[in-house]
Amino acid sequence: MADTSVKVELKPIVRIRVRCAEAHADPRLRRLYVVWAAIPPGESDPETGEDRNPEIPASYAVAQSDEKGNLSPVMNGLDPATDATVPLFPDVDYLFYFVRHPAAQFAQDIASALNLDPAEAKKRYGEPRKLRSILTQTGADKKAKPIMEGVISLKEDPAWFVQNGSPHYGGWALFS
Repeated sequence: MADTSVKVELKPIVRIRVRCAEAHADPRLRRLYVVWAAIPPGESDPETGEDRNPEIPASYAVAQSDEKGNLSPVMNGLDPATDATVPLFPDVDYLFYFVRHPAAQFAQDIASALNLDPAEAKKRYGEPRKLRSILTQTGADKKAKPIMEGVISLKEDPAWFVQNGSPHYGGWALFS
Protein backbone atom coordinates (compact mmCIF):
# COMPACT_ATOMS: atom_id res chain seq x y z
CA MET A 1 0.00 0.00 0.00
CA ALA A 2 1.39 3.39 -1.01
CA ASP A 3 2.10 6.01 1.62
CA THR A 4 -0.55 8.73 1.23
CA SER A 5 0.44 10.82 4.23
CA VAL A 6 0.91 14.54 3.82
CA LYS A 7 3.37 16.53 5.90
CA VAL A 8 1.72 19.59 7.40
CA GLU A 9 3.68 22.35 9.10
CA LEU A 10 1.59 24.09 11.73
CA LYS A 11 2.42 27.63 12.79
CA PRO A 12 1.22 29.12 16.05
CA ILE A 13 -1.15 32.05 16.20
CA VAL A 14 0.42 34.61 18.51
CA ARG A 15 -0.41 38.15 19.53
CA ILE A 16 0.76 40.56 16.89
CA ARG A 17 2.25 43.89 17.90
CA VAL A 18 2.67 46.95 15.67
CA ARG A 19 5.69 49.12 16.40
CA CYS A 20 7.85 51.81 14.88
CA ALA A 21 11.09 50.54 13.38
CA GLU A 22 12.94 53.55 14.82
CA ALA A 23 14.74 53.17 18.16
CA HIS A 24 12.34 55.20 20.33
CA ALA A 25 12.11 54.75 24.09
CA ASP A 26 8.53 53.56 23.46
CA PRO A 27 8.10 52.36 19.86
CA ARG A 28 4.52 51.07 20.26
CA LEU A 29 1.98 52.41 17.81
CA ARG A 30 -1.27 52.99 19.68
CA ARG A 31 -4.75 53.47 18.26
CA LEU A 32 -3.56 52.72 14.75
CA TYR A 33 -6.19 51.25 12.43
CA VAL A 34 -4.86 48.43 10.30
CA VAL A 35 -6.69 47.23 7.20
CA TRP A 36 -5.27 43.79 6.47
CA ALA A 37 -5.78 40.72 4.32
CA ALA A 38 -4.25 37.33 3.91
CA ILE A 39 -2.65 36.90 0.53
CA PRO A 40 -5.01 34.73 -1.51
CA PRO A 41 -3.68 31.28 -2.36
CA GLY A 42 -2.28 31.19 -5.82
CA GLU A 43 0.48 29.85 -7.88
CA SER A 44 3.25 32.19 -8.95
CA ASP A 45 4.90 31.96 -12.32
CA PRO A 46 8.48 30.87 -11.52
CA GLU A 47 9.95 33.11 -14.24
CA THR A 48 8.06 36.37 -13.65
CA GLY A 49 6.81 35.96 -10.08
CA GLU A 50 3.35 37.07 -11.28
CA ASP A 51 0.27 35.46 -9.76
CA ARG A 52 -1.22 32.93 -12.16
CA ASN A 53 -4.60 33.21 -10.46
CA PRO A 54 -5.20 36.99 -10.05
CA GLU A 55 -8.99 36.70 -10.11
CA ILE A 56 -9.06 35.56 -6.46
CA PRO A 57 -9.27 38.86 -4.56
CA ALA A 58 -7.94 39.42 -1.08
CA SER A 59 -10.55 39.81 1.65
CA TYR A 60 -9.76 42.81 3.86
CA ALA A 61 -10.65 43.26 7.53
CA VAL A 62 -9.99 46.03 10.07
CA ALA A 63 -8.02 45.83 13.31
CA GLN A 64 -6.81 48.44 15.77
CA SER A 65 -3.74 48.55 17.98
CA ASP A 66 -4.35 48.88 21.71
CA GLU A 67 -2.31 50.79 24.29
CA LYS A 68 0.42 48.12 24.12
CA GLY A 69 0.52 48.09 20.33
CA ASN A 70 -1.23 44.69 20.06
CA LEU A 71 -3.56 44.24 17.10
CA SER A 72 -7.12 43.49 18.13
CA PRO A 73 -10.50 43.52 16.41
CA VAL A 74 -12.29 46.86 16.57
CA MET A 75 -14.79 46.74 19.46
CA ASN A 76 -16.56 50.05 18.79
CA GLY A 77 -15.83 53.39 17.15
CA LEU A 78 -13.10 54.21 19.65
CA ASP A 79 -11.59 51.12 21.24
CA PRO A 80 -10.01 47.82 20.27
CA ALA A 81 -11.29 44.60 21.86
CA THR A 82 -8.28 43.97 24.11
CA ASP A 83 -9.47 40.50 25.12
CA ALA A 84 -9.15 39.25 21.53
CA THR A 85 -6.39 39.10 18.95
CA VAL A 86 -6.23 39.26 15.18
CA PRO A 87 -5.47 35.75 13.86
CA LEU A 88 -2.19 36.34 12.04
CA PHE A 89 0.67 33.88 11.79
CA PRO A 90 4.26 35.02 12.31
CA ASP A 91 6.66 34.77 9.37
CA VAL A 92 3.81 34.79 6.83
CA ASP A 93 3.23 37.66 4.38
CA TYR A 94 0.01 39.69 4.60
CA LEU A 95 -1.29 42.80 2.82
CA PHE A 96 -1.62 45.96 4.93
CA TYR A 97 -2.87 49.53 4.88
CA PHE A 98 -2.01 51.56 8.00
CA VAL A 99 -4.65 54.19 8.71
CA ARG A 100 -3.96 57.29 10.79
CA HIS A 101 -7.45 58.66 11.34
CA PRO A 102 -9.57 59.17 14.48
CA ALA A 103 -12.67 57.41 13.10
CA ALA A 104 -13.02 53.65 12.80
CA GLN A 105 -15.53 54.20 10.00
CA PHE A 106 -12.79 55.60 7.74
CA ALA A 107 -10.76 52.36 8.04
CA GLN A 108 -13.93 50.27 7.59
CA ASP A 109 -14.76 52.25 4.44
CA ILE A 110 -11.29 51.49 3.05
CA ALA A 111 -11.75 47.76 3.75
CA SER A 112 -15.21 47.80 2.14
CA ALA A 113 -13.90 49.62 -0.94
CA LEU A 114 -11.05 47.12 -1.29
CA ASN A 115 -13.46 44.19 -0.98
CA LEU A 116 -15.99 45.63 -3.46
CA ASP A 117 -13.73 47.01 -6.20
CA PRO A 118 -10.02 46.41 -5.47
CA ALA A 119 -8.75 48.11 -8.64
CA GLU A 120 -10.67 51.33 -7.98
CA ALA A 121 -9.78 51.33 -4.28
CA LYS A 122 -6.08 50.90 -5.07
CA LYS A 123 -6.26 53.95 -7.34
CA ARG A 124 -7.51 55.94 -4.36
CA TYR A 125 -5.49 54.42 -1.49
CA GLY A 126 -2.46 53.02 -3.32
CA GLU A 127 -1.07 49.51 -3.29
CA PRO A 128 -1.04 47.60 -0.01
CA ARG A 129 2.22 46.95 1.81
CA LYS A 130 3.26 43.33 1.77
CA LEU A 131 4.73 42.66 5.21
CA ARG A 132 5.12 39.88 7.72
CA SER A 133 5.24 39.81 11.46
CA ILE A 134 8.55 38.52 12.76
CA LEU A 135 8.49 36.24 15.79
CA THR A 136 10.45 38.28 18.33
CA GLN A 137 11.26 38.00 22.01
CA THR A 138 9.58 41.03 23.57
CA GLY A 139 10.30 40.26 27.20
CA ALA A 140 10.37 37.51 29.80
CA ASP A 141 7.76 36.18 32.22
CA LYS A 142 8.17 35.80 35.99
CA LYS A 143 10.05 32.53 35.53
CA ALA A 144 12.45 34.17 33.02
CA LYS A 145 10.84 32.25 30.15
CA PRO A 146 10.97 34.31 26.92
CA ILE A 147 7.76 35.99 25.75
CA MET A 148 7.54 35.58 21.99
CA GLU A 149 5.27 37.81 19.91
CA GLY A 150 4.83 38.62 16.26
CA VAL A 151 6.10 42.13 15.56
CA ILE A 152 5.26 44.23 12.50
CA SER A 153 7.74 47.09 12.23
CA LEU A 154 6.74 50.25 10.37
CA LYS A 155 9.01 52.95 9.04
CA GLU A 156 8.56 56.41 10.47
CA ASP A 157 7.44 57.79 7.14
CA PRO A 158 4.06 59.38 6.31
CA ALA A 159 4.04 57.50 2.97
CA TRP A 160 3.43 54.29 4.96
CA PHE A 161 0.04 55.57 6.13
CA VAL A 162 -3.29 56.25 4.46
CA GLN A 163 -4.57 59.76 4.87
CA ASN A 164 -1.77 61.89 3.55
CA GLY A 165 -1.27 65.17 5.31
CA SER A 166 -0.17 68.62 4.39
CA PRO A 167 3.34 69.31 3.05
CA HIS A 168 3.51 71.92 5.85
CA TYR A 169 3.73 69.00 8.31
CA GLY A 170 6.08 66.82 6.30
CA GLY A 171 3.19 64.84 4.83
CA TRP A 172 1.80 63.78 8.21
CA ALA A 173 -1.95 64.02 8.87
CA LEU A 174 -2.65 65.81 12.16
CA PHE A 175 -5.86 65.51 14.16
CA SER A 176 -6.99 67.38 17.24
